[in-house]
Parts: sequence; structure tokens; C-alpha cells
Amino acid sequence: MSTAPEHPHGWTPQPPATVEELRATLTRIAPDAVATFDAERAAAVARAREQVCSAPMHRFLRQWAL
Repeated sequence: MSTAPEHPHGWTPQPPATVEELRATLTRIAPDAVATFDAERAAAVARAREQVCSAPMHRFLRQWAL
């Protein structure tokens, strides 16, 4: 007996735009992109700390959530 896919047409729904959910989805559907995601996240965190501003993290999340 086979297991039905999570979604009827095999597509993956848009995950919530959080670092954890986006990374979990990438791990599942595009594992080769996780290293890039992690590197870009680290750079965004560094910029946010340097600027004392959350804008770099917002841009990072918006970019990866698209």
C-alpha cells in the first residue's frame, strides 16, 4: 500500500516566512541550497547587528520566501 502525498498534486505549499520553516522546507525540497541559505542568513544577521536594525533580516526572509 502506498502513502498518499502530503498534498494532492505533489506540490509544496508556501511555508511561513520564518527562518526555521524556510530552512526545513529547503532541506526537504532543495537540500543543495541549504548551505547558501545558511551563509546568507549569517551575513544578514551580521549586517543586522552591525546596523542595529532588523531590516537586513526582513530582506533575507522576503528574498527566500518568494
